[in-house]
Amino acid sequence: MVLAPIVGKVKAAANSWIAYATGLRHLFHKPYTLKFPQQRYAVEAGYRGRHLLHLDRCTGCGICAWICPEKCITIVQRGDRWYPQYFYGRCCFCHFCTDYCPEFALEETVEYDIAEYTRELLVWSPERLAKPPVKKEDKYVFSVDGPRGASQVVEQEH
Repeated sequence: MVLAPIVGKVKAAANSWIAYATGLRHLFHKPYTLKFPQQRYAVEAGYRGRHLLHLDRCTGCGICAWICPEKCITIVQRGDRWYPQYFYGRCCFCHFCTDYCPEFALEETVEYDIAEYTRELLVWSPERLAKPPVKKEDKYVFSVDGPRGASQVVEQEH
């Protein structure tokens, strides 16, 4: 019974040293985080990014707004036509709207950086949705699973 408190303290000290050893081992590995605006993840085709609206194909039927589970799409009038308007503050990027569009007016892009400083800027008008994503001249990084865990490799051409 006398040894029980001593054994508990030894186990606690051993666990602390294991944590220290793990930390020291990771000092010699490359960090897994990205320097975000300068480095971006390279995503595959079919990634569910922001939406691209083809104004010439859209009939304003409203199926996209009806099928949206988050109700982030409203149909607004521009001239004599009706188009979808997105509130990306609520969008869960399920892309049901692109799947159910009968005229294929909505398309998914690989652009994922749509953060804004105010909620009002998260409302994307049909005109803003119609602009194709701009290719950023940054370094693109993709993840690789190796024998010692995941790592990131800078892509040469994107």
